[in-house]
Formats: sequence, C-alpha cells, structure tokens
Amino acid sequence: MQEPSETSTLTLIVSSQQPSKVQDKGKEIMIEPEMPLKKKAQISLDEELSFKIQVEEDEQERIIRE
Repeated sequence: MQEPSETSTLTLIVSSQQPSKVQDKGKEIMIEPEMPLKKKAQISLDEELSFKIQVEEDEQERIIRE
C-alpha cells in the first residue's frame, strides 16, 4: 500500500474571480436629437412636395390622353 504523501491526486483549481465586466458610467458622447422642423419650414416643404406630386399626376394624365 502507498503512503498518503506518495499518492498522486488531481486537484482542480477553480478561480473565485468573476470575469471583469466593463461598467457603464454614462460618460458617452451625447448625440443631439433631431429637432422637429418649425411650422413655417414644414409648411414650405409640404407645399413643394404637393407641387411635385401634382406635376407627376398631370404628366401621367397627359400621357393617358395621347
């Protein structure tokens, strides 16, 4: 029989340390939200869009008539 000091044993070493996690400290670059258009600017964009749509519809009607 072998003496306890001569016995080979396999020891599993488990680390009690948790993997390091990056903590978010809220120090990111601030991105400014897009500002909504002012009322006058929105109205002018709407007028331009309606004009373009009207021109396209007129062109389609002209093609159909020919």
